[in-house]
Amino acid sequence: MSHREEPRELTPATDPFRLPSRSGILAVTPEMASSWLSHRDHPANRPLSKSVAARYQADMKAGRWMEGTPEGWIFDTEGRFISGRHRAKAMANLGKTLLVHIFVDQSRDIAPFLDQGHRRTAAHLLGGKYATQIAAAAREHLGLSDAEASHLFYTSNQKALERLDELIEIGKNQP
Repeated sequence: MSHREEPRELTPATDPFRLPSRSGILAVTPEMASSWLSHRDHPANRPLSKSVAARYQADMKAGRWMEGTPEGWIFDTEGRFISGRHRAKAMANLGKTLLVHIFVDQSRDIAPFLDQGHRRTAAHLLGGKYATQIAAAAREHLGLSDAEASHLFYTSNQKALERLDELIEIGKNQP
């Protein structure tokens, strides 16, 4: 006979913002994100990267961030972050409420297996014979012409594809 435990309280006494008792999509405020970063970190987590959080924040600010995707924030059985801290930092810094898929009561044993995949590139999203070269040219052009992108040493796939669309439009208007 299978026995399912009742949901536990996953909120440290010092955190004023409760996690939901079940996984699902939640409107997370900047205050919630900031509080969870302060009260729900785990010593086994990798250090926060300011540059990664800054990239995510720039994408969120520019509208290149999709809310509520299944790539959510993951919390362990004690209510501490396993994954999602960089996204939470970006949201807290941006000051914007976003819909986030929250996964609660997950085993910490999953942590070594997260974020191990092959990164999706702009070339993957473009597809086609010369996708790698076209995406690289768009990123290079963006880095040379956009002060915001050049100081980050990274640009999001969405920003590279937007620049490619701009370049195509410029080309269409050339005599």
